[in-house]
Amino acid sequence: PDLQKLGTVDLVKVQSGYKESLFFNLSTQEKTKGHPALQDVNVRRAIIMAIDREKICAELLYGLTKPAITFWDGTAYADPAAKPIPFDKEGAKKLLDDAGWKVGPDGTRAKDGVPLKLRYVTTSRDVRKNTQVVVQQMLKEVGVEIELIDHSADVFFNSYGDQGPIATGQYDMCQWSNAPAFPDPDT
Repeated sequence: PDLQKLGTVDLVKVQSGYKESLFFNLSTQEKTKGHPALQDVNVRRAIIMAIDREKICAELLYGLTKPAITFWDGTAYADPAAKPIPFDKEGAKKLLDDAGWKVGPDGTRAKDGVPLKLRYVTTSRDVRKNTQVVVQQMLKEVGVEIELIDHSADVFFNSYGDQGPIATGQYDMCQWSNAPAFPDPDT
């Protein structure tokens, strides 16, 4: 917006190959496992339903982008029939209730004595840290507690041997941008 105000710059929007994405740790291996709630597809769906991605794009990204429906948007592998998971806070609460994650006296959900507290890790870019705070507030409204953790990119993307938080599973949710080159199921 500051550049546009100058009146000397034409802002041209083009499709980027990069997608700013939220990834869940689905590992069940002892050394790298994520929160047990994330093994339930309905819990993951509820988390996405509780995040107003349109609002994030409008308020943090100046309305210059829109949420991707899938990781493959803008590629030859995109499914034109795919529909976005809607923002639906009440629907998210119902999915969490149905999955057995009940709101406790402190406002945080728990199941079998395990609180629904997730580690949300990203790099130290301002827009990502701002997104973390907004997501933390949105998820609190449905009873999911979020611990915010950010690292410099060199630490964030370190290898397993160098104790990188992503490689070693020190997260439940993480955020970064990536560009799909082909439909690799590992992505």
